[in-house]
Amino acid sequence: MSNKRMYIGSAGVVAAALIIYLGIFAPSPTGDDVTGTINTVQKYQTDQMSDTDVILEGEELIIDEMAALYEHATVEEQADMLGKATQEMTISILGRCDKKIHASIWGRMEKSEQVAAFNAMNREKESLLGRAEMTMGSFNRMSLDQQAVALQGATVEEKAVMFERAPQKAQMAALGRMDMQGRAAIMQGANVRERAMLVGRAPIPTRQAILQRMDMQGRLDVVKHASLQGKSYMFNRAAEIDRQAMLQGATVEEKADLFGRMELQDQIDGVMGRMQMKREVGLLGSASPGFDPKVIFNQAPPNIHNSMFGRLNMAKQADILGRMSISKEAFGKMSMEDRSQALMGATAMDKQAMLGKANFDEAYSLMGKMSIHNWKNVLGRMSMQDKAEAFGRVDRKIQLGTLGRTPNIQAAMLERAPAKTVDNVLGRAFLNSPSVQ
Repeated sequence: MSNKRMYIGSAGVVAAALIIYLGIFAPSPTGDDVTGTINTVQKYQTDQMSDTDVILEGEELIIDEMAALYEHATVEEQADMLGKATQEMTISILGRCDKKIHASIWGRMEKSEQVAAFNAMNREKESLLGRAEMTMGSFNRMSLDQQAVALQGATVEEKAVMFERAPQKAQMAALGRMDMQGRAAIMQGANVRERAMLVGRAPIPTRQAILQRMDMQGRLDVVKHASLQGKSYMFNRAAEIDRQAMLQGATVEEKADLFGRMELQDQIDGVMGRMQMKREVGLLGSASPGFDPKVIFNQAPPNIHNSMFGRLNMAKQADILGRMSISKEAFGKMSMEDRSQALMGATAMDKQAMLGKANFDEAYSLMGKMSIHNWKNVLGRMSMQDKAEAFGRVDRKIQLGTLGRTPNIQAAMLERAPAKTVDNVLGRAFLNSPSVQ
């Protein structure tokens, strides 16, 4: 996990936040002839689980926090969650339960299953039969009912051993006969990952019930203590109206950052939109390294060349003409096309000066024809404020799309959002998480 910090939060924080991130899980094996014992089940041990065993909708939360999952789930809900586990997962959970629970489940087996489990024991048989003053021969001569009665004198440890020797089919059948409290008690053997997986299978009404048991502060704390990826998960699942509201509260720095992450054409569209909004031409007004004013100037039509030159003061005009060895009188007698052609021979600095005199319509037209090279240089010298304003002129879908790929800004916006918005975001993510039935 990318976030290794440990947070200490309320049980409410844990209960709701976990449900948000849990997704789709590996299917159960098919067939009734699955054999083996609890002690041999390895696949679902935490250290051997792979990405194919569980798909999380967002990054896992802190492991220590996940351990408090069930404090907001009722006994009935916990028991129901166990009922949605795969057989392998259930066997794995049972393998961590104490002997008393194993013995209790053995007590729910059919008489024939109890006797079969006894017969699967090894040296433990001798101790059990010895206390009952029986031999294996005398035990075998008893009826099934008599054998079942005799086995009731087994110790907790012996009953647990018999349960562990029973086939998985018998173990699962006995588990299905446990009452609600018994099934919930078995969940104490689940590790944090298994608990998370089972909550992910809980139906939406169960998640809603858990959420409703939390007060507003508890729900807000879910966001406060969530990981960066967790906040991003919630933000991306928020209603568009809430995402737009949070986007409106973005800082200048955040908007400028988002602008820099957009595709180049989207950045260009944003700059052009900002120009239309502010009716400004400043982006053509000053030179910078790598910016080629000659190309931009040479793309302008004759009328714009003449207009930009005409806005220069008399001294600047004379300087430019002097450097081209053209007298003011000769220049004045030229046609507009000839003057334009003459100005094409001006130096780069002189062309930059003339570009700085373009009005809005002229600048807008010229920038729309700029090369990618020149655009990159224009964008590179924009101020943070300019970038933030340009970001504001981009299509809203592009804004949200760019924001959707920027978890750190999403998290910051979510943390600053009003309590009602945060509650809306949490509720939507919580209740719309995938439910595996």
